Amino acid sequence: GIVNDILDLAKLEAGRLEIDRGQYSLVSLLENALELNRPYCTECNCRMVLNYEERDRSRLIDCDENRLLQVLTNLLTNAAKYSRDDEDIEVSLVIDGDSARIEVTDHGPGIPEEQKQHVFQRFNQIGTPVNQKMAGTGLGLRISKQLIELNDGTIGFRSIPDESTTFYFTLPLAQP
Repeated sequence: GIVNDILDLAKLEAGRLEIDRGQYSLVSLLENALELNRPYCTECNCRMVLNYEERDRSRLIDCDENRLLQVLTNLLTNAAKYSRDDEDIEVSLVIDGDSARIEVTDHGPGIPEEQKQHVFQRFNQIGTPVNQKMAGTGLGLRISKQLIELNDGTIGFRSIPDESTTFYFTLPLAQP
């Protein structure tokens, strides 16, 4: 995993990562991401909950499916690492006009104000090892940011210390 992250980062920064676009059901992608990451969350003593409007089940997104799953995995595993035991990680889909916003919220220690500017830097890990249940490389958020941007989206976060952190990204919906 670490080697793959370093290789992906090198390709991204060199502008050589290929994006294989297609149209996919956004809700199905989210359900798949939750299913793939459920064992990791169970190991971290937390659960995942998916929130969306039933009418949005048929919404399609034009993206690289594997790379979007990679981003979701990065966000979900980070949320699991920082969540308090027996808390829910909330994954929400919000449709706004021609775009989809996906939010991943954990109920952990939050990100201290002085560290917020460093969140998307490579090899950066927020907090101390005491705050984490599992080890990481500090590459996931940097890679996720670049992958979302390659898929014509934006990524960001908001955090309330000692309460929660929400990472979100917005991508354009596929045109019919």
